[in-house]
Amino acid sequence: MFYAACEIRDNPGLRDKPVAIGGMLYINSANYVARQYGITSIMPGFIAKKLCPDLIFIDVNKQKYKETASYFKKIIAEYDPDFETGGLDEALLDITDYLNKHDIHTPSDIEKLCYEMRMRVNEATGITCSCGIAPNKMLAKLSTEINKPNGQYYMKPNKEKI
Repeated sequence: MFYAACEIRDNPGLRDKPVAIGGMLYINSANYVARQYGITSIMPGFIAKKLCPDLIFIDVNKQKYKETASYFKKIIAEYDPDFETGGLDEALLDITDYLNKHDIHTPSDIEKLCYEMRMRVNEATGITCSCGIAPNKMLAKLSTEINKPNGQYYMKPNKEKI
């Protein structure tokens, strides 16, 4: 929803309306309101419009999205300068070194740190973000999906619970 979030940030009147970034041929991104109608990215816009006649289309503004992502990534790099990226709006971090350097070891302190990261991103970009905390990248990615939007989930390193 990153593209849509950037547009809604800049036009708050769209917050509760179904919004799609793209056009009649192709949707790049859709907000959660539009998703309630079954609208997804990569869907043809003409089909989306049939599912939701009130759908609002906004042209893609890649420059805006790249600028917003650069602020996000600058903050993330403070915690893991070697983070991996999965696109403009996704980062996979290994914050083990940061945690050790700052003597952060308890689950509650790790959750607090991730909350602070998310709030810093929100303050810098006006965009919310979700966070998955887990013992490996795959589990972290899955954890990120659990409390979207604007949430986090900590999958503790417990073999039986995982």
